[in-house]
Amino acid sequence: MREKVISGFAYLWAGLTGVASGLSMNEIGVLISIFATVFTAFINWFYRHRTATNNLR
Repeated sequence: MREKVISGFAYLWAGLTGVASGLSMNEIGVLISIFATVFTAFINWFYRHRTATNNLR
């Protein structure tokens, strides 16, 4: 099972480095900013959903 996780990580890492090698530093910064914004929105939604569910109990 561990081999499957490691090989999946290796494929993911190869894909990320392949994509990142074709991008400039500005483009990488924009992608990181977009990812951080989406991640923050997800965390906020999850927290609100969890607290609303807990308040119903």
